[in-house]
Amino acid sequence: MEQLEDSDKWYCNKCKDFVPAFKQFHLYRTPPILIVHLKRFHFSSTTHRRDKIDTLIDFPLTGLNLTHEVMHSKEGEEPVYDCYAVSNHYGGLGGGHYTAYARSDDGVWCHFDDSRVTTDVSEEEVVSSAAYVLYYRRRDVDVGDFQPCDKISKESENMQSTELCSSVDAMDVEADVISRDSSRTCASHMDSIDGEDLYGDSESNCFLDDNDGEENPQSQ
Repeated sequence: MEQLEDSDKWYCNKCKDFVPAFKQFHLYRTPPILIVHLKRFHFSSTTHRRDKIDTLIDFPLTGLNLTHEVMHSKEGEEPVYDCYAVSNHYGGLGGGHYTAYARSDDGVWCHFDDSRVTTDVSEEEVVSSAAYVLYYRRRDVDVGDFQPCDKISKESENMQSTELCSSVDAMDVEADVISRDSSRTCASHMDSIDGEDLYGDSESNCFLDDNDGEENPQSQ
């Protein structure tokens, strides 16, 4: 539960006025990968200043237990998380620099700073006031459960190709139906005219005689 500041007062329909209020979130269930975005920038509506928040957040690297915070969880998917990566921000709003910590499969923390990589970093160094985004993995989730991006891309392309082929087949069927309907319509129309001249005035037009195939005038 968080108490809103004076600049974020809540309008009460009963009091007909803006009053201090509390904000509370309810978590129905949690995802396999939990990303926590820490509030590191503050805007003051009174001074119109934007400031960087450098408060140290002592977040756990292992055993983040949200059992009492989540309203629903399945058996075997208890909301207990371990941190596997941290994004850091140094500087202010005018400019800054990003680095990252990541834990390898063997449990060793590494520091990534542009092209420099430092291995065997202590956990005390990972938890710092520069931490900006925290990445957690639920304990029942295996790293092998996540497919590589190139495999996902290929599967997506195959699905799109299948959908395109199905669409083309459907268009062919529809065209065939339209063609057959058109043939039936023309045949029934020809039967209905009972030999009437289709080309206008028969006295001023030529036609082919079925007997000799020569073009003869209807009238001289």
